[in-house]
Amino acid sequence: MSRIRAETAVIVTNSNIVPAVAGVHVRVSSVYVSADTDMTVTFVNSVTHDVLWRMYLGARGGTYQEAKTARPLFNSAPGEGIDYTTSANGNVFLTLEFKP
Repeated sequence: MSRIRAETAVIVTNSNIVPAVAGVHVRVSSVYVSADTDMTVTFVNSVTHDVLWRMYLGARGGTYQEAKTARPLFNSAPGEGIDYTTSANGNVFLTLEFKP
């Protein structure tokens, strides 16, 4: 299991959080997101930009979601990573746990 974190204070569009690795797909088992501003945080496939997971957060809000079964919350296709997008300026902290 790997864990990766990212932080930003400005709007980001398709910023990479999990890099693509040839022949490997990423299976995300948990997501933690907190923010100090009303915003939507979206995780997308790094190649196709298809939405994998999206959550609206209120100011001073946070969310944690964990896979309760062997199936991941979401995953990328082989050779494709995961990017993230935020809808507003504001401090946001992201953590993903995943298996390559």
